[in-house]
Amino acid sequence: MLSPEEQDRAERFSSDRDRRRFIVARALLRSLLGHYLAAAPGAVEIEYGAEGKPRLRGGGLSFNLSHAGEIALFAFSVAGDVGVDVELDEAGLAGERLAQRERLASRFFSAAENRDLRSLPSALRARAFLTCWTRKEAFVKARGDGLKLPLHSFDVTLSPRDPAAVLRTDWSAEEPAYWRLYDVSELAAGYIAAVAIRGECSGVIRREVCA
Repeated sequence: MLSPEEQDRAERFSSDRDRRRFIVARALLRSLLGHYLAAAPGAVEIEYGAEGKPRLRGGGLSFNLSHAGEIALFAFSVAGDVGVDVELDEAGLAGERLAQRERLASRFFSAAENRDLRSLPSALRARAFLTCWTRKEAFVKARGDGLKLPLHSFDVTLSPRDPAAVLRTDWSAEEPAYWRLYDVSELAAGYIAAVAIRGECSGVIRREVCA
């Protein structure tokens, strides 16, 4: 089902595990796209934007994928651009490993996000860090900006008491109103995940697919 370019990428993995995960994730992506488009998986034409975001040649359905550990997360949308991110949940981090995460937050998160993170009890900070990280990554991937968009140039919610949302951006006061963020961490135990969608959306329909 994979394209020649995807087969070449698979062969470049040095780890059998990583190669296998890449192949399975790409095959699932093509199977799901083929289902939505009523096309053979191998016939689906995927191209990449300037910053590497995958898209269908000719436009139409927006999609995105992310994987961590044994989980691959896919999103498909006819409402607008979509991005996803999934990370392994390390909620039990403490000591130096938690301090490392907080140093990363100081470097990559906005001032407001760092204040919110520090305001939480230490037992909640590891999960809050990953909650913030996945929401920011999903937003950046949906926009297709890649590394050009600094993570500290916009704010998202991270506290367990606040619903997922884009709160502010450096470049536009109107930008947050264009986006919907969804926390989909309940899809799999041991993972934290988020979906970002541009435009009006009545909600996220969740489905589980086993390889």
